[in-house]
Amino acid sequence: MAAAGNKDIQRPIVDEFITQVALEMARQKISQSELARRAGCGRPYLHRVLSREHCPTLEWAEKVA
Repeated sequence: MAAAGNKDIQRPIVDEFITQVALEMARQKISQSELARRAGCGRPYLHRVLSREHCPTLEWAEKVA
């Protein structure tokens, strides 16, 4: 039960991170492909995270940040 509650607490943080990444991409006029290249991750994975279909790992978030 504790794990489910923990996910509920973390979700707003993840959503805010994703929102900030998307805003920064728009501000810098960076495509998903370009951000994926710079971060060293796959564009399909980046797309799934940005569309909130997948929850990013901490390691991935560090690369993108």
